[in-house]
Amino acid sequence: NRVLAAYWQGNLNLGSRAGVSGGARMSHHNRYGWIPSFEINPWYRLSNNSMLFTNFSSGFAVPSLYQLLAPERSFGGMQRGNPNLSPENGFTSELGYKRRGQKAAFQVSVFHNRTRNAIQYVYAWNQKPIDSLGFGDNIGDTYLNNGRTVQTGLQLEGSVQFNRHWSLQGNITVLQGRQECDGLISNGHLLYQAYESGVFLNQNSRKDTLSRRFSTLNFRLNYATDKYGIVSLRARACGPRADVQYDGTRGPYGALGYKVIEPWVLFDLLYSVPLNKNRIQAGVAVQNLANTVYQDILGFNTRPRSLMLNLAFRF
Repeated sequence: NRVLAAYWQGNLNLGSRAGVSGGARMSHHNRYGWIPSFEINPWYRLSNNSMLFTNFSSGFAVPSLYQLLAPERSFGGMQRGNPNLSPENGFTSELGYKRRGQKAAFQVSVFHNRTRNAIQYVYAWNQKPIDSLGFGDNIGDTYLNNGRTVQTGLQLEGSVQFNRHWSLQGNITVLQGRQECDGLISNGHLLYQAYESGVFLNQNSRKDTLSRRFSTLNFRLNYATDKYGIVSLRARACGPRADVQYDGTRGPYGALGYKVIEPWVLFDLLYSVPLNKNRIQAGVAVQNLANTVYQDILGFNTRPRSLMLNLAFRF
């Protein structure tokens, strides 16, 4: 895939309290041609320390080479890659408030994202009454554009400087989402079933149990010494969410199975120190102090307690 793009960005002040910034991009993809996208950010200053802001933006994501060209074929002869896939198209709107003082700052925003032409990994079956399907009716699997992914969220972030040594910063994100599938998707004798939700695409459907939907929390308590850098205790948390777990006992409905991934909380200890008049920054981090066993993706345990060293140079 090859993408060439031209981009424009500008700002317009509407008096001393209001303004708007924005940009536009015209991208040319060697497979899909010209694709426009944009961003508009109106804002209004309530005081010297606070403002309201909004964001309206669009974007696109082209299919991966694997989704387009995967050569694997099932016993039914269907190739997994689908060269007829179209790009996904997304639109995001956001409304927020931010305030900054001498000792503290915070920002809160609500946002809504809608992705059209969502690329779905699907099973293909013989087109016949669903309740009579058996494993012998499975033709294979592939990728299709179908329906929409919708997410609505709330984000809160802030920081507090207690004194010259102690400070606290953090953010919280809460998400709710759903998948909307369009019905009457068929190809001659084929009936498709979405893997992530398990629904058959012979009628309109909506699934509120999005795989890997999550809410997160991050906090970091910092202690700055007079000469020897910054010591930080970081807490990271993730709420429960559902992930796909194929259930063979359901027969051809196996993709309807899912399992809730348990929430987790991790603690990290970090230390950084400036060297050579701040031109070099050295650091060490002990991640997952409690050696918690947790999962982000069903079936795969993630990193145990670990030690990381880093060195950064500023020229």
